[in-house]
Amino acid sequence: MLHTKKKKSIRLKTTRKDITCYKIVNKSETSEEAVISLIYNYEYRIGDMYESVIAIRRPNVSEHNILAESGFHSYRRKPNPKFLGHDEFIARCTIPKGAIYSKNKDEYVSSHIIINEVIPRW
Repeated sequence: MLHTKKKKSIRLKTTRKDITCYKIVNKSETSEEAVISLIYNYEYRIGDMYESVIAIRRPNVSEHNILAESGFHSYRRKPNPKFLGHDEFIARCTIPKGAIYSKNKDEYVSSHIIINEVIPRW
């Protein structure tokens, strides 16, 4: 994670429309209809909506990093596939209308997320 000296207060917002975002995931070994998050090894079924409370670890957010203990982390822009590991994939996701979220330059933390699809690598 990249830390910078620029910090600002966390602002939680409610989405007024669906927001497209991206996660880096591994494919599930138990189901073709699921993916696994890289950090917590959480299994997401494609198409299902997931809900969490957002718990911010620190009262400030850096330009590139939101420190949250709970909530769904995702990227605002599609990551460059050339930087992925061999077993890693990009999933296109949605933060649905009405979800609570925070954002910075690179990422979101949200109360809800839907994994829509795994984007083919090539």
